[in-house]
Amino acid sequence: MAPTAMGQNPGGRLGEWAFNVLEIPDVDRRNPLLSLGKELLTHYDLMESLNLSDKRVTNFLRVMETKYGDNPYHCAAHATDVTANVHFLLQSGFVRFFSKLEVLVLCIAALGHDLGHFALNNKFLVNSNHPIVQKHGKESALEHHHLNEITEVLEEEECDFLEALSVSDREKFNSLVKELILATDMSRHRDYFTRFEEFCQNAKSEWAGKANTSETEGDRYHQWIEAKIPSVTEEERTLLLVMVVKCADVANVVKPLAQSEDWAMRIMNEFYAQGEKEEALGLPKTQMSKSENVQYQMAKHQLGFLEHVVGPLFTAMMELADVENRAVVAKQIEKNAVAWKRRVVETEAREAAASLDPGPS
Repeated sequence: MAPTAMGQNPGGRLGEWAFNVLEIPDVDRRNPLLSLGKELLTHYDLMESLNLSDKRVTNFLRVMETKYGDNPYHCAAHATDVTANVHFLLQSGFVRFFSKLEVLVLCIAALGHDLGHFALNNKFLVNSNHPIVQKHGKESALEHHHLNEITEVLEEEECDFLEALSVSDREKFNSLVKELILATDMSRHRDYFTRFEEFCQNAKSEWAGKANTSETEGDRYHQWIEAKIPSVTEEERTLLLVMVVKCADVANVVKPLAQSEDWAMRIMNEFYAQGEKEEALGLPKTQMSKSENVQYQMAKHQLGFLEHVVGPLFTAMMELADVENRAVVAKQIEKNAVAWKRRVVETEAREAAASLDPGPS
């Protein structure tokens, strides 16, 4: 990718794991979603190859950006970060699985996956019988809302950048975007992750007995997945698209620690605000209240999410990536786990010592 304003970043260049949306230059910070969206659609040759209208793409992205509120976490910066993470994964080797149309789906789903978010989760919506639940039902109500917001923007003529697509391609685009957006509901995580593990295991079994003994650790990709690519079904490719977006959505947990801390504090502030709202409305408490030891709460949350969800997810997914980027992510997973665990242990040790201290006699 040619150097751009967004590419000159204190945290790292666009396409690198260390790239930090929260530190992009002022020229792009004003409209990060628009800036990155246009850059990636051009980089992957989607504008020309799919005959997309530059004017309508710009209108679409600009309107989408306005529909993200000023939430601490679920904001345009997060959507931009997720899209940058999609780019990292594509550049790590996942692009070889997908068509141009499917790469477009990935970019748009990442940019719009939290559109219209208002910093409240599905449990709150269900418990409060929110209008969104009344409209979309209890299952993945928030994600259906995000999808509906994207659809409404596309229905505006000046934002309909898909006008040149064939009827079948447009139907495929709509179907895949829906699947990817709904898949970001973490209640669906176990199902998708299990299916992905089965996909990998089946591919390895198919390759068993055919292994090339000349394969070295320095080879760019595992031969088992290379052998699988020609026979990947449409259903399996859809699963891979889903897994890329899911990884990108939670990648901040395994980014360089300082960056990860910034995002962690943002999501904790949303949790606290929801907890206060639940108390004020007399709703079942599904989020924590802010305590004096915010750092400890944050460390506990991050460590648990890393160990039980994000770490296993990335470890499995990066098996399909190139050796270099696989190692970069694996190393960061280990660093962050050590750092968060140390904070939890040290805090608990201090509290235990304090509870045993009788104080002045």
